[in-house]
Amino acid sequence: MFNKERVKGLVAGALIGAVVAGTAGVFAYTDYIEAVYNDIKIVVDGQQITPDDGTGNMVEPFIYNGTTYLPVRAVANAFGKEADWDGSTNTVILGARSFDWLDQMGYVGYDNTHSTNSTLKTIESNTKATDDTKYNRGMRFYLDGGTYWNNDDETQSCYQEVSYDLNYNYKTFSGTLCTLGVNNNAGALVKIYGDGKELYNSPIMSQGTKSTPFEIDVSGYKYLKIRTEYDNYSYNQMYNKRIYIGVADARLLKK
Repeated sequence: MFNKERVKGLVAGALIGAVVAGTAGVFAYTDYIEAVYNDIKIVVDGQQITPDDGTGNMVEPFIYNGTTYLPVRAVANAFGKEADWDGSTNTVILGARSFDWLDQMGYVGYDNTHSTNSTLKTIESNTKATDDTKYNRGMRFYLDGGTYWNNDDETQSCYQEVSYDLNYNYKTFSGTLCTLGVNNNAGALVKIYGDGKELYNSPIMSQGTKSTPFEIDVSGYKYLKIRTEYDNYSYNQMYNKRIYIGVADARLLKK
């Protein structure tokens, strides 16, 4: 007979949030269960381990419906593996990632027709595009027709671009282009370069444009540059036009 403590009202799925990310997190649904704590011990290769959430707080294993649930991070660390929680895809990752998220990489170059880089932001969780698709991460670009360059050849420029040092470490760059907000029928293009060579030129992104997945071979390049700029129509009538473009779920697959 167990000498047990019953805890009612535990949210199913909290184990992953607590032991991988160190927090209860946000879940797509709520399901209340009855869990049993009974001072369960974990022994790996003859060595007892003290499970914690990665920040030093102990996380105790429990029993639910005849199954014993163990803290993922503590067990992974005991085997010399990293553990991570990807909230955008609801995935527990054990061991090294095979890719890097673009929004977690520091950029090495930035240029635009605004005065600062404050308009370059990351996409927040549950962000809705104009085609009603929702995204949880990526980079958000902004073009404002009120700030532009008059070029020597009498043309005008309104753009925002950012560069990353790949150091030849990646195979592909993939993600989804989406329109996050539009004012006065603005339209924009997204161009992607590898060491100055154009690798991708998007269709025109505007109000209601369907989100567009892409995948690019970047295996032979040291630097990646992403540039957003107005399409020709918006250049001709830039006054009071604004547009937000998302490069969502953007990731670089490692070699």
